[in-house]
Amino acid sequence: MQRKSKSIGTYSEFFWTFTWRNIRLQYSNFWLGLFWGVAQPLLMSAIFYVALNKGVGQDFSHYFLYIYSGFIFWNVFFGGISQAYTGFLNNDLLVKNIYFPRFLLPLTFIAAKLVDFCIAYLILISLILWSGMTLPVVQFSLYSLLGLIQLLFISVGCSLLFSVVCVRYRGFQVIFPFIGQAIFFTSSVIYDASIAIEIEWLRVLFSFNPISTVLDTFRLGIFPETVHSASIFFNTLYAMGIGILGYLWFESEDKHLIDRL
Repeated sequence: MQRKSKSIGTYSEFFWTFTWRNIRLQYSNFWLGLFWGVAQPLLMSAIFYVALNKGVGQDFSHYFLYIYSGFIFWNVFFGGISQAYTGFLNNDLLVKNIYFPRFLLPLTFIAAKLVDFCIAYLILISLILWSGMTLPVVQFSLYSLLGLIQLLFISVGCSLLFSVVCVRYRGFQVIFPFIGQAIFFTSSVIYDASIAIEIEWLRVLFSFNPISTVLDTFRLGIFPETVHSASIFFNTLYAMGIGILGYLWFESEDKHLIDRL
């Protein structure tokens, strides 16, 4: 029991050390890193607002907030997995020479992105209050927490899955940007597919986009008219399923990881 507790303490120290390393790399120039963490989702939201407000934006009373609420989750998801999926290739000497539960390495990149999320989340609250919208504190806090939990399950599952695929098939790095774009443009980051897509089977297909399910949950605390609360249970199970599937796949491939690096 004592040995197991010591191992847990050692591995948790590894996790936090590497998470802190990733944060320091991201904010090596603190003010530039902080500025970009604030400006990037605002700028992207502004660009899509200008481009789409006359079209799909007409369906929303506060379209800029709709887009921005999508980007703060998207940046954690895609920013985290875009670093995590090459984590084993970029740290191959560490993985080969030091034993640790290897599934922790991709998770450190996801955890580091939560700093950006916290900054953007505080800005979102400020924008909501400044816009004059009514913000039900309990409902907003509850769905924010649920959305974040779902986001972590999905990000962890996808990062573990993609990192295994990247080690096994090095050419995966070439198609990964396309996969990211496909996930983005079929998600509800910048538009509501249930409104914008008229073809029924395509609308159903888009609804299985993992980021869309997260945003459906989170936005229920801001735009309760955009999603049915009954879908929250399904969204949570779906996110947990992706996380568990990614972990199980990683565990099945873990024994071959060192040989393939």
